[in-house]
Amino acid sequence: MNNWYEWVFSGIGVFIIGLLFRYSKNIVNYFTGIKFLDRSEIDKYLGTVHQRLDRTQSYIYISGNDGKFVVESMSAQLEMLLRQGKRLKLLLSDPNSNVPEMLSMIDPRFPTPSDFRSSMHTVLEILRKWKYSYPNNFEYRLLPFLPALGFFITDAESKKGIVKIEIYTAEPWQPINSRPHIVINNRAKKWRSYFINQWENYWNRGRTP
Repeated sequence: MNNWYEWVFSGIGVFIIGLLFRYSKNIVNYFTGIKFLDRSEIDKYLGTVHQRLDRTQSYIYISGNDGKFVVESMSAQLEMLLRQGKRLKLLLSDPNSNVPEMLSMIDPRFPTPSDFRSSMHTVLEILRKWKYSYPNNFEYRLLPFLPALGFFITDAESKKGIVKIEIYTAEPWQPINSRPHIVINNRAKKWRSYFINQWENYWNRGRTP
């Protein structure tokens, strides 16, 4: 390069390429509308569970195996939302089915089927209390089969709404240290609709206690 401007433009080119490389992952996420996260990244990307619930305008749909963290740890906030008239649907695994036997094979939290059944006792007590106190805007159902996915959905029709799924894979989870979580925003309309429909499919297969 004999001229100063060649050096300048070359430097600009290197700088731009560096930026593209650095932010390529975010660019891909932006255009695809799909974000893969491990458990340690969720709060940074979506906010804590408390913050996500606090932003809810209309409804919350949550599923899990025992729902212990959400139901027990977030019980005060969920009850506050119910008092405000927000709709809450919870979908959990049925302890009176053969799910506990299958769950003990893939979930390290429940080494035996009885561990899962025991963990559900206090959860179900809270759910029955909510159903009695908020019959118009609280529902829960129990799945008679082991789910492949967990759901966290709020105000899905809104641009600020959340559609997050967790894939219930078995340990070991290498090379990450948790199950994968997938956030689908409005740019991925087809997949967002797909997983909202999957929630409905699961819900319709649940047993009403």
